[in-house]
Amino acid sequence: MKNSIDKEIAAAEEKLKKLKAFKEGEQRHTEEGLAERLHSLLCFANHIDGCSWEYEEDWEKPRHREYLEKAYAVANAIGLEAANKFLDALKVEGINL
Repeated sequence: MKNSIDKEIAAAEEKLKKLKAFKEGEQRHTEEGLAERLHSLLCFANHIDGCSWEYEEDWEKPRHREYLEKAYAVANAIGLEAANKFLDALKVEGINL
């Protein structure tokens, strides 16, 4: 019985992993997705009290707006696809891009 449940859990976890990857792939093709990736790469502030990114709930808040503006600037300069390819090429160790 437990083995069957373990198999179901493993299958569900694999499906969830694929769904998250699909969602991330779709999200990366938006300026908001690019802003999130830029924040991951460029923000070195303390995320407990130095950067409000984790506490903000929408794109109108200051830190999100700052990185969204950066994303628009980069997308306008080189295109969204090129920007994402560039970040993919960086593959910085320890930073989730």
